[in-house]
Amino acid sequence: APVRAAKAVGATIFTASKSLLDVIAGGESGGKSGGYNAMNQGTPGGGPLIGSGNSNNIIGENLTDMTVGEIQKRGAKKSDKAETRKKNNLIFAAGRYQITPDKLNEAVAAGVVLPTDKFDEETQDKLGMWLANKRLAGTSTVEEAQLSLAKEWASIPTPQTGRSFYDTTGVNKANPALASKVQSVLSASMNTPAPIPTAPQTGVNVNAAIAGERAKETQKREENESGGRAFSMW
Repeated sequence: APVRAAKAVGATIFTASKSLLDVIAGGESGGKSGGYNAMNQGTPGGGPLIGSGNSNNIIGENLTDMTVGEIQKRGAKKSDKAETRKKNNLIFAAGRYQITPDKLNEAVAAGVVLPTDKFDEETQDKLGMWLANKRLAGTSTVEEAQLSLAKEWASIPTPQTGRSFYDTTGVNKANPALASKVQSVLSASMNTPAPIPTAPQTGVNVNAAIAGERAKETQKREENESGGRAFSMW
């Protein structure tokens, strides 16, 4: 099924692009972590992140050689302990865009990808585009769009604080360098250009607002037995 673009809000439309995906991947799976074969096994019991790096070094095979269905079967559950995840070669966040089990299951249910599809570069890019567009839908300013993306990918800083939306969990650190890159790509994708937000805002009210949104987002993830991307919550 085709990946749907973000819906129009007034005169503004945000649509995910390969440039945006490259920026996201730079914070989520870039560097030496594996790119399309990057993975982690989560933070069982709220402990430290385990099994993070190139999948070939962790589970003995490349994610790009596996099918979507095989990735689904290996999906780590909230109740899985660290030893179970390691022994059974379970996967929590998978690939270039750190797709979690709940999001992959949702994508399959929506017909974005099939269980028989290879979890290769093309499929992962399709998933990344779909997930980014879901987050961009309904946003009407660069600031709103950045915040929405930050709720999905912890490496993207919020425009209000310059920190990760999930920075209270201990393993969630945003990459400050991504802020200007995200803002530039988003601004270029708008039908009606809008000012790029300036320096991060500070103050008790901003922090309280972010905390409130973070609580709602965390509750939503827990209800779906979901965690995070680079910021695995379980």
